[in-house]
Amino acid sequence: MERGTIDHSFRAVTSETYTSVSQSTPRLQHNSRKMLHRSRIASALFILAPSLAYAQNPSLIPSSGTIGSCNFLTGDIHASCVVEYLQYLIGLIFMFIGAFFLLMIIVAGYQIAIGSFTGQKEAGFERLRWAIIGFMISALSFAIISFVIGALSGT
Repeated sequence: MERGTIDHSFRAVTSETYTSVSQSTPRLQHNSRKMLHRSRIASALFILAPSLAYAQNPSLIPSSGTIGSCNFLTGDIHASCVVEYLQYLIGLIFMFIGAFFLLMIIVAGYQIAIGSFTGQKEAGFERLRWAIIGFMISALSFAIISFVIGALSGT
Protein backbone atom coordinates (compact mmCIF):
# COMPACT_ATOMS: atom_id res chain seq x y z
CA MET A 1 0.00 0.00 0.00
CA GLU A 2 1.06 3.52 -0.57
CA ARG A 3 1.65 5.90 2.23
CA GLY A 4 -0.96 8.40 1.05
CA THR A 5 -3.66 5.73 1.03
CA ILE A 6 -2.99 4.70 4.61
CA ASP A 7 -2.97 8.32 5.75
CA HIS A 8 -6.25 9.03 3.93
CA SER A 9 -7.97 5.97 5.40
CA PHE A 10 -6.72 6.90 8.89
CA ARG A 11 -8.21 10.36 8.54
CA ALA A 12 -11.52 8.89 7.41
CA VAL A 13 -11.67 6.53 10.40
CA THR A 14 -10.67 9.34 12.77
CA SER A 15 -13.34 11.71 11.45
CA GLU A 16 -15.99 8.96 11.64
CA THR A 17 -15.00 8.24 15.24
CA TYR A 18 -15.10 11.94 16.11
CA THR A 19 -18.55 12.27 14.52
CA SER A 20 -19.91 9.27 16.43
CA VAL A 21 -18.47 10.55 19.74
CA SER A 22 -19.84 14.05 19.21
CA GLN A 23 -23.28 12.63 18.40
CA SER A 24 -23.27 10.54 21.59
CA THR A 25 -22.34 13.52 23.83
CA PRO A 26 -25.95 14.20 24.99
CA ARG A 27 -26.20 10.54 25.98
CA LEU A 28 -22.93 10.82 27.93
CA GLN A 29 -24.24 13.94 29.66
CA HIS A 30 -27.47 12.16 30.57
CA ASN A 31 -25.55 9.17 31.96
CA SER A 32 -23.19 11.41 33.93
CA ARG A 33 -26.18 13.29 35.41
CA LYS A 34 -27.69 9.97 36.48
CA MET A 35 -24.35 8.99 37.99
CA LEU A 36 -24.13 12.33 39.82
CA HIS A 37 -27.67 11.85 41.18
CA ARG A 38 -26.86 8.32 42.33
CA SER A 39 -23.63 9.47 43.99
CA ARG A 40 -25.58 12.19 45.84
CA ILE A 41 -28.01 9.59 47.17
CA ALA A 42 -25.18 7.26 48.17
CA SER A 43 -23.34 10.12 49.91
CA ALA A 44 -26.49 11.15 51.78
CA LEU A 45 -27.07 7.61 52.97
CA PHE A 46 -23.43 7.27 53.99
CA ILE A 47 -23.53 10.53 55.96
CA LEU A 48 -26.94 9.96 57.50
CA ALA A 49 -26.44 6.29 58.44
CA PRO A 50 -24.92 7.05 61.86
CA SER A 51 -27.62 9.60 62.65
CA LEU A 52 -30.31 7.15 61.54
CA ALA A 53 -28.88 4.61 63.95
CA TYR A 54 -28.77 7.27 66.66
CA ALA A 55 -32.35 8.32 65.89
CA GLN A 56 -33.71 5.11 67.41
CA ASN A 57 -33.93 7.01 70.69
CA PRO A 58 -36.15 9.96 69.71
CA SER A 59 -35.77 11.68 73.07
CA LEU A 60 -34.18 15.10 73.29
CA ILE A 61 -32.61 14.02 76.57
CA PRO A 62 -29.45 11.90 76.40
CA SER A 63 -29.83 8.22 77.26
CA SER A 64 -27.80 8.74 80.44
CA GLY A 65 -30.43 11.26 81.59
CA THR A 66 -27.84 13.74 82.79
CA ILE A 67 -26.77 17.03 81.30
CA GLY A 68 -24.13 18.75 83.37
CA SER A 69 -25.27 18.69 87.01
CA CYS A 70 -28.93 17.99 86.10
CA ASN A 71 -30.40 14.51 86.23
CA PHE A 72 -33.63 14.31 84.27
CA LEU A 73 -34.27 10.67 85.19
CA THR A 74 -34.33 11.22 88.93
CA GLY A 75 -35.85 14.71 88.78
CA ASP A 76 -32.82 16.49 90.23
CA ILE A 77 -33.51 19.71 88.28
CA HIS A 78 -32.77 23.30 89.31
CA ALA A 79 -32.70 26.73 87.65
CA SER A 80 -29.28 26.31 86.03
CA CYS A 81 -30.60 23.25 84.18
CA VAL A 82 -32.39 25.53 81.72
CA VAL A 83 -29.12 27.04 80.54
CA GLU A 84 -27.35 23.66 80.44
CA TYR A 85 -30.23 22.10 78.50
CA LEU A 86 -30.25 24.99 76.00
CA GLN A 87 -26.51 24.52 75.55
CA TYR A 88 -27.09 20.82 74.90
CA LEU A 89 -29.85 21.50 72.34
CA ILE A 90 -27.80 24.14 70.54
CA GLY A 91 -24.87 21.72 70.31
CA LEU A 92 -27.21 19.07 68.89
CA ILE A 93 -28.58 21.51 66.31
CA PHE A 94 -25.11 22.62 65.25
CA MET A 95 -24.04 18.98 64.93
CA PHE A 96 -26.73 18.51 62.26
CA ILE A 97 -25.79 21.81 60.60
CA GLY A 98 -22.16 20.64 60.41
CA ALA A 99 -23.25 17.32 58.90
CA PHE A 100 -25.30 19.20 56.30
CA PHE A 101 -22.35 21.38 55.30
CA LEU A 102 -20.09 18.33 55.13
CA LEU A 103 -22.61 16.72 52.79
CA MET A 104 -22.66 19.88 50.65
CA ILE A 105 -18.84 19.84 50.45
CA ILE A 106 -18.91 16.19 49.33
CA VAL A 107 -21.60 16.93 46.72
CA ALA A 108 -19.56 19.91 45.48
CA GLY A 109 -16.52 17.65 45.16
CA TYR A 110 -18.49 15.20 43.04
CA GLN A 111 -19.88 18.06 41.00
CA ILE A 112 -16.38 19.39 40.36
CA ALA A 113 -15.01 15.94 39.54
CA ILE A 114 -17.82 15.08 37.14
CA GLY A 115 -18.15 18.66 35.91
CA SER A 116 -15.92 18.11 32.92
CA PHE A 117 -18.53 15.68 31.56
CA THR A 118 -21.67 17.57 32.57
CA GLY A 119 -20.42 21.12 32.19
CA GLN A 120 -21.24 21.93 35.83
CA LYS A 121 -17.71 22.44 37.07
CA GLU A 122 -18.27 26.12 37.85
CA ALA A 123 -21.49 25.26 39.70
CA GLY A 124 -19.47 22.81 41.79
CA PHE A 125 -16.94 25.48 42.70
CA GLU A 126 -19.79 27.85 43.56
CA ARG A 127 -21.45 25.20 45.78
CA LEU A 128 -18.12 24.51 47.49
CA ARG A 129 -17.53 28.22 48.09
CA TRP A 130 -20.96 28.72 49.67
CA ALA A 131 -20.71 25.52 51.70
CA ILE A 132 -17.42 26.68 53.21
CA ILE A 133 -18.81 30.17 53.87
CA GLY A 134 -21.92 28.68 55.47
CA PHE A 135 -19.84 26.35 57.61
CA MET A 136 -17.65 29.24 58.79
CA ILE A 137 -20.72 31.34 59.65
CA SER A 138 -22.32 28.47 61.58
CA ALA A 139 -19.04 27.74 63.42
CA LEU A 140 -18.69 31.40 64.41
CA SER A 141 -22.31 31.59 65.52
CA PHE A 142 -21.83 28.42 67.57
CA ALA A 143 -18.78 29.99 69.24
CA ILE A 144 -20.67 33.21 69.99
CA ILE A 145 -23.72 31.38 71.35
CA SER A 146 -21.52 29.09 73.47
CA PHE A 147 -19.72 32.14 74.87
CA VAL A 148 -23.01 33.90 75.74
CA ILE A 149 -24.48 30.78 77.35
CA GLY A 150 -21.24 30.19 79.24
CA ALA A 151 -21.35 33.79 80.50
CA LEU A 152 -24.98 33.36 81.56
CA SER A 153 -24.32 30.14 83.41
CA GLY A 154 -21.10 31.40 84.98
CA THR A 155 -18.84 28.67 83.59
